[in-house]
Amino acid sequence: MARIHKTLKWIAITFVILITIGALRLIWLYQEARIKPRFGCPLLVWVMPPDHSEIQSTDYIDLREGSAGPYMWEPIHIRIYANGLVERDTVETVRGDTFGCPLHPADRTLRISPEAAEGLLTRARDGGFCRLCAGYQYPSFIYDAGSEELTLSLHGKSKAVWNHEGEPPPLFGELIGSIYAISPMDNLADPAKFTAQRSAECEAFLEQNERSYRAQKH
Repeated sequence: MARIHKTLKWIAITFVILITIGALRLIWLYQEARIKPRFGCPLLVWVMPPDHSEIQSTDYIDLREGSAGPYMWEPIHIRIYANGLVERDTVETVRGDTFGCPLHPADRTLRISPEAAEGLLTRARDGGFCRLCAGYQYPSFIYDAGSEELTLSLHGKSKAVWNHEGEPPPLFGELIGSIYAISPMDNLADPAKFTAQRSAECEAFLEQNERSYRAQKH
């Protein structure tokens, strides 16, 4: 009788252990699967002194923005170099599919003063861009919102920060606002503000992409 009681006791203990392990496993899976509001947050940079090395002419800040939802803009890409060169485009290729509408050669670049460009990069560096997380996102599924990605490249080292309806620190939005102040894109990326000529060019480009896509499928 005592032996049976002991056996039942160990069975009960084993059962409790298995239930506990299963519960912990479910909690771990939930934590891994759920959408985190931020990820890739650096820790060591908070204890390291900021690098105030002189900004080089080849250093840059880069903005990529894609839109979704009923009011679609063209994809936007703006890169501002410390020497004052601004490169931009409204075409993006994702997994072989091309979106957007090409800019005219005259619209693809512009020049600003090196002082203004360097000031923007300095603002990003000294404002703590290196301390931002790699990504910020809405903590639930959302399908009708765009995304933004900022990249700061200094002395050959780059850091990218991505946002999808998340809550990044104010510096992120301030830098995007400064970039658009330097290079407004409304007339180049907003279909509602296209000239008749650009609308026709974009429609032709879209049709060409459709024909190429169908040809590849066959």
